[in-house]
Amino acid sequence: MELIFAAFFGVLGFAGGAFWYHHNLKRHPEKIAKIVAEVEAAKAKADAFRS
Repeated sequence: MELIFAAFFGVLGFAGGAFWYHHNLKRHPEKIAKIVAEVEAAKAKADAFRS
């Protein structure tokens, strides 16, 4: 679910993503950390798959 939101905001653009990030960072820092970890893991998987 978080990955869908991350992809959605990536498509939406940096401004929308930055607004959402700052809005949520004040309330849910643990959610942000979880999403960042999932995005990093997905990036690592994609890099491993490509090589």
